[in-house]
This record gives sequence, C-alpha cells and structure tokens, in this order.
Amino acid sequence: MTLFLARAGKFGENENYFLENNVVCMVWDELVDKDLSNIKSQEDLKEVIKNTYQDSTKGAVSNWTGQIWVHLDKMKIGDLVVLPLKNSRKIAIGEIISEYIFDPKKKPYSHIRKIKWIKKELFRTQFDQDLLFSFGAFMTFCEIARNDAENRVRNIINLKSPIINTNLNKKLEKEEIINLEDASLDQIAKRILAKFKGNRLESLVENILRAKGYFTYKSPEGADRGIDVLASKGDLGFESPRICVQVKSGEAVARDIVERLSGTMKKVGADFGLLVSWEGFKNTVDKEERQSEFFRIRLWEQKELVEEFLANYHKLDEEIKSEIPLKQIWVLADDE
Repeated sequence: MTLFLARAGKFGENENYFLENNVVCMVWDELVDKDLSNIKSQEDLKEVIKNTYQDSTKGAVSNWTGQIWVHLDKMKIGDLVVLPLKNSRKIAIGEIISEYIFDPKKKPYSHIRKIKWIKKELFRTQFDQDLLFSFGAFMTFCEIARNDAENRVRNIINLKSPIINTNLNKKLEKEEIINLEDASLDQIAKRILAKFKGNRLESLVENILRAKGYFTYKSPEGADRGIDVLASKGDLGFESPRICVQVKSGEAVARDIVERLSGTMKKVGADFGLLVSWEGFKNTVDKEERQSEFFRIRLWEQKELVEEFLANYHKLDEEIKSEIPLKQIWVLADDE
C-alpha cells in the first residue's frame, strides 16, 4: 500500500466538497470536460496536457502530467490519502475505495476518486516534523514515500504508539519543496503545546487578551465555576465589551460546554463569551450552532489561538516571549 498527498485548492476552496461527498477530485479547469479514462500511459497523458496548455513550458507540462497521472493511475484501492486542510489547519486522512471515475454531471468535480474518510480532523501536532514537511509539498497530487511515512500515518490513525524512526533521511525528496509558512506555524504550535499545557493555557489566553487592550481577571486554580478569565475594556475594566472566557486544553469540546458558557455569561453579566479549545470541537457543535451563536460566543481552536498569539506577540509579557522566542523575517512570496 502507498500514501498519497492530495490538495483541495490553493485556498482550500474545495475542502468541504471533498469531505462531505467522500471524494478527492482533480479540479483542473481546462480539463473539466475531458474524459481521461481511456488514457493508458503517461506519455499519452502528456500529449493531452501539451495540446490543452499550448502556451506552457515543457517543465510545466511535465510537472502537471506527473501530478495528474498520480490521480489517474498510481492511486490504488486501499491506498491512503492525506488531505491537509487550509481552513482549519488540520489534516484529513482517507482510504481510496474506487478507481478513477469521470462524471461530466459533477463538474467542476468531474475527475473523481471515491474516499472513505477515516479521520477528518487530526491536529498537525500529532505528526512528526518530517511528515509535516512532506504534507507541505506544493504538489496537488504526489506520493509520500520517505521515512516509512505510510506505516507511521497508519499507526496514528489506529491510535497506536508512533513509530520512532531513528534513521530519518533529512534530504528532501523532489516533491518536498516545502511551504515555509506552514512549517514555521507547525513548530510554533508544538512549542505552545509543550510550554502551556493544562492550566497554563489559561494564562496564555489571558495574556493575549491583555495585549489586545482588555482589563482581565483570572480565576484561582480549581475554583473557576465555568469562568477561567473575565475581560473587559477601560482602565478598571468597567466598560463594554465584557467577555466571559473558558479555556479547555484536554479533549475536544462538546455542545454542552457551549451551552454552559452561555448560562455563565448571563450569571456574570457578560456581553459575549469566548470558548478556547486546543483540541477543537466535536461534531455536535455543528455549523448551525456556530452561526446562531456567532454574535454572542466566539470559538477559538488551535488555529485561531496561534493566529492571535502571533498577531499580538510584540505586546505579550516578556516571560512568555522568552519561552517562545520568535524572530520576524521577510521572505520572497513566489506564486509558482
């Protein structure tokens, strides 16, 4: 069996469709009406690509041919697919359960591989850095083979102890032109997890709110009664907005926690609520509930917390900055 990487658009625009319809699709606009099921070799596919993209360079044609051939031929039933999610910075993993299918009625998703999703919301911190480098490749489809990747991923989805590879090949493979931004965010998230486990995460959230200009009160450890932090504006904290904050660093949060926070907000006279969950939210906290509570309760997962941490880093306490020392650099953003 083999492990493959797939992507759902440059900005993650196809993620919901892939996950909700149990598919991974090749979404190349110029090929949306071309049935590729009769293509028998990579050279034949290359001719189709060359004729479709007549103004493209030989290098681009070869690159696209290799990626499309993975989706068309190399993926086999029973192989695993890793789908990095841009919108949530989580990772979905599924098993391929069909050969290539062309369905013109489904365009722009006409080039189809059916998938049985095994895990839809794995955190990136569950994977070693070398695997994350592979997941950060700039290819839409490619095989991930280095460092026993498939067995290590299977162990993670089967909740077994991770395989410790003591002979990691540090040389990047051809497909691993890594996304520096993703790699950096992964390292920062892992450091936050290591330094601010358990109750310390409450202190980090409080510090971020203070950096955003809020006056804060943090409940004594063990006696929060559903209130970890209270935050409000003004020198003495008497001005709106008044926010009741609850922080969870253990398992994913269910709907009852959201409902409980809503009740606590009324009890303390808070205008709004903030629920922070490092492990995310269970499916019971569905889209409708997120929408209905949008103007009252804000939900932060790992992604949002890291974003707020970075946005307010320069105003955080020196002690926190010493535990997670960061240095800002400028790099050239190349669209290619």
